[in-house]
Amino acid sequence: MGSNLPIPILSIDAVAEHMGVHRKTVERWIHRGEMGHVPAGRRRLVRADQLQAFIDAHTIDPDAD
Repeated sequence: MGSNLPIPILSIDAVAEHMGVHRKTVERWIHRGEMGHVPAGRRRLVRADQLQAFIDAHTIDPDAD
């Protein structure tokens, strides 16, 4: 199936701090389906690989033309 290694999971506040944005911005990304998340009761958490996928999908390559 998958690896048994633990995947770091981040709170919305931790993602916001890492990205340098307000927590409401992260909540909007999740609400619009731009960023994956793990529902945990009333909380939403973001796996580190989901955050990396979001960053990769929104990275602009300056050499691309």
